[in-house]
Amino acid sequence: VHVSYLKRHVDASHQFPDRVAPEPPTPDSVGDELHFHVEAFRSHKYVRRKLHYLVKWTGFPEWENEWIPVSPLRQDLSA
Repeated sequence: VHVSYLKRHVDASHQFPDRVAPEPPTPDSVGDELHFHVEAFRSHKYVRRKLHYLVKWTGFPEWENEWIPVSPLRQDLSA
């Protein structure tokens, strides 16, 4: 997409005053790190020959899904 097709963001929250974003769940504290729960793995892909998973986090909407490399996931599963 060329930059000429982009439009400036317009805040329209005043048009939907009753719409409230839900609060995200609180993460688990493990040592000095915060951990969220994985609800599902939606997809996978390879980026520069490294496996990544599209992670759906528990309690978060779909647009908060995130591509995570497999290496930190393996570390969390083995701990």
